[in-house]
Amino acid sequence: MRDQHNELVSPDDARLDALWAAAGELRLPVMAHVADPVAFFDPLDATNERWKNCTRIQTGSFPRRHSRPFLIL
Repeated sequence: MRDQHNELVSPDDARLDALWAAAGELRLPVMAHVADPVAFFDPLDATNERWKNCTRIQTGSFPRRHSRPFLIL
């Protein structure tokens, strides 16, 4: 998810505290896909441990899509 400045919002961002609190009070489970394997952010070449998966599924690799390193995302 991105904020009004188009910056990525982390699941532990304080701006989401009210959302998490409301979900807890209502006993609603929250499921979120928050990460992909590190290899999906690495260049697609023979050194990438998941290059077969990434080349078979065209949307499986993001090395050029993100400007920040994987561990910051």
